[in-house]
Amino acid sequence: VSVDSAPPAPPNCATTFSPADLATDVSPAANLTWAASGGSAPTGYKIYFGTDNPPTNIANGTDLGLVTTYDPPGNMAYTTLHYWKIVPYNGNGDATGCSVLSFTTGASYSGSYNVGTGEPYTSLTNPGGIFQALNGGLLTGNVTINITSDLTGETGAVPLNQLAESVLDATFSVTIKPSGGPRTISGTSTASGMIILNGSDN
Repeated sequence: VSVDSAPPAPPNCATTFSPADLATDVSPAANLTWAASGGSAPTGYKIYFGTDNPPTNIANGTDLGLVTTYDPPGNMAYTTLHYWKIVPYNGNGDATGCSVLSFTTGASYSGSYNVGTGEPYTSLTNPGGIFQALNGGLLTGNVTINITSDLTGETGAVPLNQLAESVLDATFSVTIKPSGGPRTISGTSTASGMIILNGSDN
């Protein structure tokens, strides 16, 4: 009786990437994560990461060992396109054909920002509003949000998360206040509230 078995093989390319390919407004303090995707089991991962393509100028095939997360050195550059590739490996070699992914980091925030009709931001909690912008950026100082008109279409869809800061253990604050007179914030929320603070406490 003879039994045929598949020859040893390298692992498949990784999957389930975060940030997702082509993501925007990624926090400059974000970590990169991924998962194995079947095939022969990996015994480690190499990362190629940078602002060049193919990516090499931050990490050029760095062997991370058997982990599925990477913390870039320091904070990534603001509003910058980054490229990355993960290559799983085992004793049979490297995975082949793994794709280069990309994402763009968010901006840095410090100072005063107006929210209201005709302003750069027209909402606090809606997609595209200032909460979403702050969540994807990096605080480099205290932020004041001036509400310059009534906000009557808020949905509560985007909470204000715990924000990344440019200085370790900094306590930069976010202040929301009316400007030019009393202001009303109202709408219909499908979430657990209208203004949700998700870990933000400064």
